[in-house]
Amino acid sequence: KAVTGSFLAALREGIIPEISVKQTLIITSITAAPKGNIAFKVDDSVSNCIWSPREDLSNNYNYSHNVTISNCTFEYVGNGNNSVVAIRHAMSGDVNWTIKNCVVKTGMFGLLQASKTNNLLIQDCEVNGAEGVNLNNSANTTIKECTFNVTAYAVRTGATNSGTESVELTLEDNTITSDNAAVILRASAPNVELNMSENVVKATTDIDASGISDTKNVVIEADANYWGGETAPKTSGKLDVDVDTYYTNEEKNDVEYGENAVIVIGANTYATLAKAIEAANNMTGEVT
Repeated sequence: KAVTGSFLAALREGIIPEISVKQTLIITSITAAPKGNIAFKVDDSVSNCIWSPREDLSNNYNYSHNVTISNCTFEYVGNGNNSVVAIRHAMSGDVNWTIKNCVVKTGMFGLLQASKTNNLLIQDCEVNGAEGVNLNNSANTTIKECTFNVTAYAVRTGATNSGTESVELTLEDNTITSDNAAVILRASAPNVELNMSENVVKATTDIDASGISDTKNVVIEADANYWGGETAPKTSGKLDVDVDTYYTNEEKNDVEYGENAVIVIGANTYATLAKAIEAANNMTGEVT
């Protein structure tokens, strides 16, 4: 709904403002965070909907800390420029950002481009477009309960320089569908700790580290994920992924325990809990 008058008053009254973006919203300070939905509609005149901090200022000390962006919708309504990003951290220094309950509609380039943003949480977002989240030199990122429908990748992480900094990325309970890769580890980022659990992943390549020549400091822990029907993630590059358990279907209601059976009933062994329960229900007599 188009809004005139006080923007904050409209939010407090429960009106959903629609912002037709002709100039990027630049975050310099936030004094209030009223509840309400904001719908961004962007054309070809901008490259970002929300931008922090301002790189056109006279110094590099314009950091934004403790920011929450929630209940926003980002939609591209231009004439074919598929490079508009919903949120961009243009320079290093942003800390403690949360992005929740946001929707990126088809036509946008992606949800987030972040440069050295630390302590980032992305939760319960839906992302449709070319890319999902692009993290440059950004440590301590958690992405959970999100849905990605992308053509390039859901998450790309690592460093854009020599790769000396460590990066920690946690993906938990997400649904990722990608025509290309689900997760890309940058070629210049050999120091990465990737933790994946309870995700549903359907991609051409699940984890792409093809550009990293030495992966000895790449640590990947993957447990209880669905890998498109495979027993382990499809990877490129010299990666060692230890998969203890994995789901056999998208509903995540039957988990396999690697190659070795771990459930023993009597003289029989079973690789899944569901198979063991089914067998036990059909047993009679005393089992030791």
